[in-house]
Amino acid sequence: MRRWALRHPRWTIVALAALIFGSALGQRYPWHIDEVRFVGVALEMLQSGQWWVPHRAGEIYADKPPIFFWALGALFKLTGSVRWSFLLPAMLSGIATLLLVYDLAARLWNRRTGLCAAILLLACYQFWRLATYAHIDGFLLLWTTLGLYGFVRHLLSGRDIVWFYGGFVAIAIGILSKGVGFLPLLIFIPYAVLRKRAALPSALSTRQWLSGIALLLGLLLCWLLPLVALAHSDPEIKNYLNEILFHQTANRYTKAWQHREPVWFFLQEIPKYWAPLSILLPWIAPLWWRRLRRLDPRYVLLLGWAALVLLFFSLSSGKRELYMLPALPAVAIAAAPAVLLLLRQRWLQRVTVGASCLLIVSIAGAGIIRLRNALPQSPLADWPPNTAYVLLAAALAAMIIFILLRRQSPALRWLAVYAVIIIFYNRGLLPLTDDRESGRAAMAVLSERAPNGLALIDWDEREWLFARTTILHNGIRSKPELNICSLAAPATQWLLPLEMARRAALPLESAISVQPNDVFVVATAPIAASHCFAADAFRFQFQWSDTSLQRLDR
Repeated sequence: MRRWALRHPRWTIVALAALIFGSALGQRYPWHIDEVRFVGVALEMLQSGQWWVPHRAGEIYADKPPIFFWALGALFKLTGSVRWSFLLPAMLSGIATLLLVYDLAARLWNRRTGLCAAILLLACYQFWRLATYAHIDGFLLLWTTLGLYGFVRHLLSGRDIVWFYGGFVAIAIGILSKGVGFLPLLIFIPYAVLRKRAALPSALSTRQWLSGIALLLGLLLCWLLPLVALAHSDPEIKNYLNEILFHQTANRYTKAWQHREPVWFFLQEIPKYWAPLSILLPWIAPLWWRRLRRLDPRYVLLLGWAALVLLFFSLSSGKRELYMLPALPAVAIAAAPAVLLLLRQRWLQRVTVGASCLLIVSIAGAGIIRLRNALPQSPLADWPPNTAYVLLAAALAAMIIFILLRRQSPALRWLAVYAVIIIFYNRGLLPLTDDRESGRAAMAVLSERAPNGLALIDWDEREWLFARTTILHNGIRSKPELNICSLAAPATQWLLPLEMARRAALPLESAISVQPNDVFVVATAPIAASHCFAADAFRFQFQWSDTSLQRLDR
């Protein structure tokens, strides 16, 4: 098996990644609030035909540029199904990223190192998790990695100018996916250090550098200039440009209004999200240090760039663990040579076998606990009863695979166990909790109670994406009091959070849980005057078309 993988490394990577990522396709609807938002924006873009400016329930959505939504919308159109296609951009981006990591590591070292780097990346929790989530950062990772690939390939060889320009194309696509798509440009800082120390011959001329910058700006202007032209006659588009070019970029970086974390935030998140690679970092670091002291260009460029990415986001007051992701492929490539050396040591082989057994026992133990409901206060108790059988089946399948591969290397046995458990999670657990986590079934019931329209009060995107009736609102960030006082018609009913309904002394018989922690009430009773602060009409009215609803239901 190992020989076949070394002879056909690309096919091995594609097959393994497709098996793990593909096991999640069609098993659930969007859950995470970011997923729901992005899917809804793309579906509305497809419904309205307005591809230049994203909208959310009729309101302009200025948080992100449009390319990710174009990809989702095109797949919805092509497949006719949201459920079976909304994970495809992240899945395909993940596979392409693994192939780029393999190829770059193979060129810098050899094919064995390339295969090790790709598998290291695939095994990292944050990577495979985002490759099975419809999140923009998983899509962005492809373009930041492609930019890094193109630049490193040319800077170290001096013979791949096409890939150098390809790096600028990747940056343009990355910026039009999310503003931080420019991150690959940071590679030129460690490159300048190497040039100053005479550790690397020059691979760039002024003309090539300026041509790359001109290519990048030209591609960005292809999107920006039409919007500037439209902004002259449409004040909403003018506000959209101001929001996306300044407020969501510079202001968000320097004066973050959410996700505020300390400077050391990433240091405490890396051990969790980059596992199992992060577990080996104490043994990998000495090799890195020796190579950096010798100014090995491969390590200086890769690790220097990864450190700059983490530093860039650390200096912002707003941080999420997602922001670490662009640095992970470079770290995996730089770690692969050391990991190959470590895997020859007997102690690590024993630890790997022990980790495989511990993983199997832990999954089986969780299944038994859920079967007997032994810990009613634990998060496991919130999962459906059939969860126990899925966990026990996963443990049994992992144990069988572990035994069948007893003559293979401990690392391969651990990888097989890890993959089996992920596949059982995707194929077994996701469908069991889909209705509860997505809120789709609850919103269908709520929509039936309000056939003439539903006024959204203090809402999020789940109430929009899965609504089956007309919705009215004043914007997702509007004050709840303004919404309550903006009833457009007596036949319209209100959807508002449970606590707000209690404060307004509304009847609670119609309360229903959209998500485990989000209970909403459909109400028609009058609001006391003390709760009314304004009387404007609702600014936005939106309803999914029959075609969009069919795409959501398939």
